[in-house]
This record gives sequence, C-alpha cells and structure tokens, in this order.
Amino acid sequence: MMKTQVNTQLLAAISSEQQHIERATPGSVSVPGLKCMKTFNPLITPELMENALKTKTFGRSKAFSPNLSFAVDMVGSPATAFPETSYTQQEVGNILDIKDPVTWKLLSAPHIKKRHLYLPPAIGGDQPRQPTPSQRNATFMKGLDDIGVKAVEAALSDTKTDIKEIDMLVTVTSTGLALPGVSGILIRKLPFRGDVLRSDIVGMGCNGGASGLRAIATQLGHMASIRGKECKALLLCCEVNSAYFVNRDGNIGDGVVNSLFGDGDVASILAASPFGSNFAIPGSPSCVSAGADPRPPKISLLDFQSITIPEYFEDMSYNMDEQSQLPFFKLSKRIPMAVGNSVEIPVRELLDRHGLAPADVCQWVVHGGGKSVMQLVAKNLGLDHDKDLRHTKSVLRDYGNISSGSFLVSLQRLLAEAQEDLDVLQTGDVVALIAMGPGATIEVILGVVTAAAK
Repeated sequence: MMKTQVNTQLLAAISSEQQHIERATPGSVSVPGLKCMKTFNPLITPELMENALKTKTFGRSKAFSPNLSFAVDMVGSPATAFPETSYTQQEVGNILDIKDPVTWKLLSAPHIKKRHLYLPPAIGGDQPRQPTPSQRNATFMKGLDDIGVKAVEAALSDTKTDIKEIDMLVTVTSTGLALPGVSGILIRKLPFRGDVLRSDIVGMGCNGGASGLRAIATQLGHMASIRGKECKALLLCCEVNSAYFVNRDGNIGDGVVNSLFGDGDVASILAASPFGSNFAIPGSPSCVSAGADPRPPKISLLDFQSITIPEYFEDMSYNMDEQSQLPFFKLSKRIPMAVGNSVEIPVRELLDRHGLAPADVCQWVVHGGGKSVMQLVAKNLGLDHDKDLRHTKSVLRDYGNISSGSFLVSLQRLLAEAQEDLDVLQTGDVVALIAMGPGATIEVILGVVTAAAK
C-alpha cells in the first residue's frame, strides 16, 4: 500500500523560515495547491508562508495536509495493567462450572488463548454458584484499587508526567458503578490537584474508550486556548468484566460473554497547546531521544466520526435476570453483522471529509470485538485480516475482549512495533482508530503521525 503522508517538505520549509522571524499575530493562511488544508497553525503568517515558498523548491503536493490547529496530541504510549492471575479457556470453564456444550465449544476456539481475570476459587462445597450483587461490586472496586491505580501510575511514569500537571481526568467503565465516580475515587487515592476537571463516562461499553478520547479532544484544546498554555488530560479505561459473569444453565448468551471478555485497565495521557499540534522537523527536540530510551511516535488526533444504529439496541445491553435479580450482559449473534457491515459508513464519512480513502490509511487500530467482528470489519474495509489487524488479533489472543480499552492496547503494541521498525510509522502517516459497542455504536478517530519514533 502506498503511504499517504502530509507535505512535510513544506512544513520543514516553514519551520526553517520561522526560526528567523519574530512571532506574529495569529492568522489564517490559504495554501495554494493543497487539497484538504484550509489553514495552518495560527503562528504561520502570510509573510512566513510567502518566504517559505520563495526559498524552498518543491512541487505542489496532492498529499494529505491536515489542519492541526485544533488537534490534540497523545503523549507517549498508552499504559496497561491486568490482574496478576491469568487463565486458559479450559481453566475458566472449570472454575465457572460450565456444563453447556455450546459454551465449551466457544471456549475451545483458538483465537483466545488466555485471559487475565478476577475469578473466585473453583465452585464447590458450600460456595454459591452466583456471586451476590455486593460481591460483584466488591470485585469491581478491587480491580479499580489494583489495576486502575497501576495503569494511571504507569502512564505518568512512562511519559515522565507529574500528576500535578494533569488538568483533566476522564474515566470510562461499563463494569462498575461508584459515587462520586471512578474519577473521584482516583483523586482520593492519588495526589491529583484538587481543581482537576473530572468526568466519568459510564455504560457506553466497548466504544467507551474512543468516546473518552473524543470528549478530551473536544474540551482540552478549548481549555488550552482559554488558559493560554499547554494543558494535559489523563484517560483511564477501567473494566472488570468478570464481575458480571453470570452462568445460567443452557444460556448461550452467558456462554458468549463468559468465553470472550477479560479484565484490564488502560491509561493514556493527552496534551493540547493553544496553537494546536505541529509536525516535528528532523533534528528538533521533539524528534530526538535521550540515551537508550527511544520515544514512540507522536500521534495527533485530528477528527472524529460516530454512528449509532438503534435497530440493534436490544442486541447488546445490560439486563436484569428476574429469577436471580442479577445483572447480565446480553450479546446476540446479530452483533458481528451489525457492526461489521456498518463500520464502512463512519469510516468513509470521516475520511471523505479530509479527501482520503481507506487505502490512504497506513495503520489501522481496531477494537477486538471477537473473531467474527474482525473478519467482517476487514472484509468491508478491504483490509488484510492478518496484516492490518495483527495487533487486534494478538490482543484478543492474549487478553480477550477487555471492552473500552481494547483498541488502546492494540495502539500500545503498534507504537512498540514502530520503535523497533522505523518504517512502520513515519511522520505524516495516517492512522485510523475504530471501536464499536452497545447502541449499536461505532466510533472512528482520524490520527496523523506528527513525529516518527527516534
């Protein structure tokens, strides 16, 4: 696939010219010959553009040239935390005392090898078959205290970010309920500033992490503009799916859930400047690593698109079992078709807005909703299932579907790969991130690599 990249030659010319002039009044600049871009970073004045065009020689580019004036940067790579204990699918079936042969067939499928879970000891003796609601909530709180805090601390440490620098805290979960919210509990446990702006996204399911990124991206840039300085946000996806495992004899829906979902938390830090994002010119500080600790590529989030298909609302939802009075997650066999066959709609709407096509996307970061979902997504977007969804497949294999944070684990693996192989993500590459969940809802994010790994 030929890579579609931004016109970094023009940006390098502008950066070189910018070093020789004083900062001017922010303004909007029309750029001749660039199909998609209407304005550059507000710091780029008409005089600067004119001088750059005069002093540098290059042809008019048809390459993707995004307006990064309102883009938000992902700082470093997402950080993950999982329960210490992992189980094979066979072990999960034994511990949950699975009797249903169809569920055992699901557990025997090769696309999931193991999952990290907070499971009780194997059922036996006087132990009740189903945990009580209070026990389920205690399992969620245990996960928040354990892997939730670990993921946040790892994100701060990996990016060398002081917790006092965080201006916004957004948490996402669909597997627990807490007041004053997961974000409030985190502030009590960790030394965030008291004036940190906090939001809790609850009940959006597997697309919740992408919804959280969208919420941050649409608020953080505004905050940075108002305050006149860089602002940072922290996103935490906290999912303890095992807290809601229900095992009703002969219920295929329970079997699907119990064989698919895993526990795991993901934290990511984002930053916004009053002037938007910018491309790192080779040799600049943001492109240079210190010592033997290479930086991952910097991805800037440019635009978002979503679609909700209410016809499938009942096919993926929490419900209450009348007999046991326990909540359970319903996941019908129509869901792979619903999201797999609809994913092209928001993807093409988002790409069309920027003059792009699926073939222009260099890397795909897709939520691992299950084997059938991945196959249909690949088919409808014209992707190579093994190549383009390699990290989606590996995350599902190693952890199962961890709901809202799954696609961020895939992104973590892509960024790690790019540090080993510099051809994987180069400055100017287009990246698409996709997550899907209840509603049925599909979220798509358009990102651009604004600094390659070094």
